[in-house]
Amino acid sequence: MLFRETVKLYLDRQRNREGSRIPIEAGVRRARAEPAPVVFLVLFSFAVLNRNLDKWFRRAGGRDEHPVARRGSRTREEVQSRADALALWLARFPT
Repeated sequence: MLFRETVKLYLDRQRNREGSRIPIEAGVRRARAEPAPVVFLVLFSFAVLNRNLDKWFRRAGGRDEHPVARRGSRTREEVQSRADALALWLARFPT
């Protein structure tokens, strides 16, 4: 359809028919105006996406450990203290 309309416009233009310039001028105006909103939407979505991704995947700053890592170190300390207490208790009994 686009090809047919383009050929039809070209032939009308060649024959100098009245009104043959109107669709061409409208197309040129539209072609000039269309990139502006597209560029705006691309830049806006890029900025929003980057900002949100940065918020979602930001690492904790400073020395703050992740709660799971803290829980793991506390568990390790507790197991170590129980093992030490058991070793001392077993050391009291002669073999």
